Amino acid sequence: MLLFPLYVWGEGVGMVVGNRFNYGLKVGCSSTSLFMHDIKIGDYTTDNYSPNSETGIILSAFARVNAGKFYTETGLSFYSCYASVNIPYQNPTANGAEPVERFSISGKYLQVPLLFGFNIVKQEPYSMALYAGPKFTFPLKNTYSSKFTGIGNVSLIEDIYSLNMKAAVGICFSISNVLLDFGYDLELYAQSDGRVSYIAQDNSESMIMNRSTGVLYFSIGVLF
Repeated sequence: MLLFPLYVWGEGVGMVVGNRFNYGLKVGCSSTSLFMHDIKIGDYTTDNYSPNSETGIILSAFARVNAGKFYTETGLSFYSCYASVNIPYQNPTANGAEPVERFSISGKYLQVPLLFGFNIVKQEPYSMALYAGPKFTFPLKNTYSSKFTGIGNVSLIEDIYSLNMKAAVGICFSISNVLLDFGYDLELYAQSDGRVSYIAQDNSESMIMNRSTGVLYFSIGVLF
């Protein structure tokens, strides 16, 4: 029912999948998960953790060049990221508290994809395509933060890289001008070297949280 107004509008605009060049807009939601590769808090180390999927938003403007059943797509998207994991760490000063603490991250990013697609179905007014390719990710300044509840829920200090890369795969459906996009992004390398620090008892302490993210997303859009 929510898609019906877009479908009716698209029917009035006409079929555009067969055009040589297309552009469009998409809006959607995402679920980000953390994959931990190394956890060290002082002398404590573990590879045991429980991920928590968090929800963010994706806004995209894109352009597409078609060549028969193949196409190349690029553009610019805004992505907000929220993710956390539970770690079985007992704070030495907690005096018997439940030994589970949470490490979490949040941030906002710009992404530039370079996707290559193949239309399994391309017959008016329908199409169905598989796509894959890299995404170049740029964190927006002063929007990234990480926290760990085991040290009083204070913000951690971490230098993240100014550029990251993801591998994207997905499937895209269209009915006339309306698009439905389902995909998954996997970071090819970590956002930082994993070293984070905080201030405790007038001294600078550090921990290691080597990790990468996986993002499952869904979006709806309009193709012109």
